[in-house]
Amino acid sequence: MTKRMDEEEHSGEMQYPFIAHIYNQFTNDKKKQIQILPIMVGSTSKSNQYGQILAPILSRTNIFTVISTDFCHWGSRFGYSPTNSSNCSQSFTQIYEFIEWLDHLGMEQISLQDPGAFAMYIKNYKNTICGRYPITVYLHALQNAKTVKGGVNVSLEFVKYAQSSQVTTMDESSVSYASAVVREIS
Repeated sequence: MTKRMDEEEHSGEMQYPFIAHIYNQFTNDKKKQIQILPIMVGSTSKSNQYGQILAPILSRTNIFTVISTDFCHWGSRFGYSPTNSSNCSQSFTQIYEFIEWLDHLGMEQISLQDPGAFAMYIKNYKNTICGRYPITVYLHALQNAKTVKGGVNVSLEFVKYAQSSQVTTMDESSVSYASAVVREIS
């Protein structure tokens, strides 16, 4: 990436305080430092290959992973302003309802832990999830982790969803946010 792009990137600095907070809640040794390996994923057609590389790392019990992304960026300033979809049997009275439906559909596809289902969702709906590539790599890593060391099975559950504003007119804009928790299951 260019120097300017690197200087504008802020996902790490947004996450580090939260990681430190959680780490401090669950450790007895406040002097022990946490080690962080930031990985930035851009547009890639090699999601499965990167997922294979990351699978053994994600299979370790002492690894905590954060995937940082917004969800739908809706509005003319983002170049994305659908109000309904031909793939949707519902009709919406408010734009923000459609955005919520669209995001929840994406969240459902992610929860399936099937990178192909999520890729088909992005292809069909063109949702402007800026972290779609890291999500896809992560889904491939989870899929591949099932074959490492006897397999690792996880549950993936979305726990929070919000929109920066509830869009009702075409001249407004909104960014959506979603949080999920992935836990190892026996």
